[in-house]
Amino acid sequence: MNRSGYIAIVSALLIALGIAVLVSVAGIVSFLGRQEISDASFKERSRGLAESCVQIALLRLAEDPAYAGNETVPVDDEECRIVSVLPGTERIISVRAGYEGAWTSLRVAATATEIVEWEEPNEL
Repeated sequence: MNRSGYIAIVSALLIALGIAVLVSVAGIVSFLGRQEISDASFKERSRGLAESCVQIALLRLAEDPAYAGNETVPVDDEECRIVSVLPGTERIISVRAGYEGAWTSLRVAATATEIVEWEEPNEL
């Protein structure tokens, strides 16, 4: 058997194996990167829904100063939840919205004329 032919075959197999590993790693990295982009997009959508819910709660407060929340409201084809609207000079509005498993909770303090504080707590 020709030894140089054996070395050439082994070298070709090792190179092919190396290329296969590189292609597999690139595919996995691409897939995981795409998943992160989707997760960020879902979080952005849930945040937009929660912000819409805050605006709806502010509108309801303007219409009825005794409004206390505790309702689910439609926003386009989705929903968000006005968890509570606490009474006081500064009304504390708590809302929660989700989209494709990404959730956003917002707690907003507002007076009759301005938003005093806007935060995303860990949990409501």
